[in-house]
Amino acid sequence: VVVKLPMGIEVEDEMLVKKDSKFKYSISIDNLTDKMKKNVTNAAKSGLQTIYDGVKDKKTFDEIKSAFEYKDADLSDLKDAYEDLVEDIDSSITFTDVDIKDVTLNRVSITDGNFRFYIKAKFDYKLTYQSGEETKTNDSDTSGYMYLTFKYVDGSFKLIDASNLHKSFSKYY
Repeated sequence: VVVKLPMGIEVEDEMLVKKDSKFKYSISIDNLTDKMKKNVTNAAKSGLQTIYDGVKDKKTFDEIKSAFEYKDADLSDLKDAYEDLVEDIDSSITFTDVDIKDVTLNRVSITDGNFRFYIKAKFDYKLTYQSGEETKTNDSDTSGYMYLTFKYVDGSFKLIDASNLHKSFSKYY
């Protein structure tokens, strides 16, 4: 059995056909070309940077959505994820800088025709917070695992959903 996807992924597998047998296609990071991995990694970094810059700058989703739009885009899931992130980030901190340093692709699956990646993102960040009467700062780094869902449109990956967005940014270390 050979499965070909529009973006150039081709997987060949052998199967023993028996009565009532079924074939389920699965994809792995190894099925992606280096160019495709780079494109997804860049799209993930760019999308996450836009999201966390939006949080830092206290923007609504409507103010950042242009970075994700394409013809007939349904960004309702991404909007919900963004608004949940804004709500869940500790309200006692204020970002002064957030930088997505690295994204590592760990797993990939195809759900409803979209690519869902389990990734690890590394962040450098600076924040301020109140400690009594004093405003203090922290300059640190952290990392987190999350799921990002992309639609493959016009030769590129467009972020349409995110879950488990990283929310733990420490004031103290």
